[in-house]
Amino acid sequence: MVKFSGPAFTGIDNRLMSLELVELGLTSAAMFTADGDVVQPSEVLYKKAILVERGSFRPATNLTLDLLQRSMELFAGDPAVRERGAPVVLAEMTLRSLTAGAGVEHEDFLARADILRALGFDVLISRFEQYYQLAEYLAGYTDGPIGLAVGLPAIRLLSDEAFYRSLAGGVLEGAGRLFKRSVKMYVYPERDPVSGIVQTWDSLQLPAPWQHLHRLLTDLGYAVPIRSFDESYLAIRTPEVLALIEKDDPSWERMVPPKVAEIIKADGLFRRRHDQQAGDREQT
Repeated sequence: MVKFSGPAFTGIDNRLMSLELVELGLTSAAMFTADGDVVQPSEVLYKKAILVERGSFRPATNLTLDLLQRSMELFAGDPAVRERGAPVVLAEMTLRSLTAGAGVEHEDFLARADILRALGFDVLISRFEQYYQLAEYLAGYTDGPIGLAVGLPAIRLLSDEAFYRSLAGGVLEGAGRLFKRSVKMYVYPERDPVSGIVQTWDSLQLPAPWQHLHRLLTDLGYAVPIRSFDESYLAIRTPEVLALIEKDDPSWERMVPPKVAEIIKADGLFRRRHDQQAGDREQT
């Protein structure tokens, strides 16, 4: 962890310093709180129950929030979670989701961080590609329950052998390392953009022979279907929301929480670079 403070460092944003630590490979993950304060993860996570949503948050949408809230309802109802007091809720951004081109755009990163702060989320920036790496990292700080709020696209990666080339045991080793602790996945449904059919964890068909893994995770309670959700949000796709913002199409405002829309409009976030430069020239 690195943190600058005092009158000599008033121009330093410690969130960016956290990003630099991860980007340069000096740490696997860095954390800052909703108020932007950089912290040692142990200060927040020690022996706590933890719920994490991984995403690009570019921007956070109504679906993003509904997924987390519905997961939280199920997670908080677990007796093992209640024993630990109020759960810690984290928004995790990986370098993979942050990287644009050759590196991370700092302005873009801060835009996402500002939105997550407004929503009250503590943020974890990580180098973790697979979910089992995230679970192993969090388990270093707590022996309490760990919940992962995920959508069906993330679940499909569990059965993709290409995703586990670094593991000798492939999918089975990855699943074993993920669920060997008190880890549960709370799975949000999706709507097929072509057929319009809503698919849930219950109706998900994994390719053979991984349908047996689906049954095993269900029977063991490691994968928990989210059955109560707002179906109107299933049509929301983050890349499409971003495209609407870039085109200055106001219809995007219905797809994000009011607080998020307010920040994006007030600060001109997620605009195309040339639009931002043109705006700067107009101001000068």
